[in-house]
Amino acid sequence: RFLFHYRITPHSTTGLSPAELLFGRRPRSRLDLVHPDLSNKVELSQARQKHGHDTPNMVSRTFSLGDRVYVYDFHNPHKWIPGIVVELTGSLSYKVRLQDGVVVRRHVNHIRSRAAVAGGELNADPVAPTATYLQPDIMDDGPTSDLSYDPAP
Repeated sequence: RFLFHYRITPHSTTGLSPAELLFGRRPRSRLDLVHPDLSNKVELSQARQKHGHDTPNMVSRTFSLGDRVYVYDFHNPHKWIPGIVVELTGSLSYKVRLQDGVVVRRHVNHIRSRAAVAGGELNADPVAPTATYLQPDIMDDGPTSDLSYDPAP
């Protein structure tokens, strides 16, 4: 018994017991019988993760050409700039023309939808930027002729 306990005791340098180094797994001891079986807990956790992954509860992150969007500005934190989608450059990236005519490429994580409501005001989605982070000139309902969609830049 002494040798068994010696061989299952982790070494201070390697952090593993000699038996783990030799067999590639930890041998069962009487102490293992006292601990609860974790395999049921692991199976339940994996089933929850699989269910969460398989259920279609994700928000669609696709945009069409000409969609009005907000684009995250990396030069000024907490600032979202309005623009229009002009090109799909990959499965999750788009080119967006900003107000000043500059075309930037952004991943969908850095693009938020900018949909108009019946009253002409901007609709704030739960994931869209809040009004406190927007520039004052974005909030007005003035003409957006400079943001019209033109496929040929």
